[in-house]
Amino acid sequence: MGLALGMNRSILLSLTTIGAVVGLFASAATFAAFTSSDTESGSVTAGSVTIDVFGSPGSALSFDPGATGCPTALAPGDTCTETVNVTNNGTLPVTISLAPGSPSISIVDSIAPAGCAAGDWSTLAGAFGDSTLAPGQTTTFTLDVTLLSAAVNGCQGETATVTATVDATS
Repeated sequence: MGLALGMNRSILLSLTTIGAVVGLFASAATFAAFTSSDTESGSVTAGSVTIDVFGSPGSALSFDPGATGCPTALAPGDTCTETVNVTNNGTLPVTISLAPGSPSISIVDSIAPAGCAAGDWSTLAGAFGDSTLAPGQTTTFTLDVTLLSAAVNGCQGETATVTATVDATS
């Protein structure tokens, strides 16, 4: 009887252990939850700021002799006026202004020491027609170049280069 009782205890203990393990798995399956996740992505593109500065009509600054506002040859005291166009070719609205020190002038053919100097000339930029440009919009300003009345004799036949730099900020 002792042996049968020991064996019954072992069987009972084994069945209890198996039942506990099966119960754990059954309870874990009972508490399972459904889940889901989703990810979306998109693109964003930065705008651009691009301006073009050109003379009239649609060319580089020329100050062509005989063109509107320009005498055929400058004498001391004469002024030549060029219309300058600024177009916003970017995708953002911009505010435009002349860069510090612009316009500037330099002498191409000066023969030192009696030659013509930048101080014998003056430049003056007129106000922009509109200083805020939407994409695709164009505005104009005038650029005057004067051979000063007090220009030295060495300015005869000299060529001056005028540079205008326009800044654009969005």
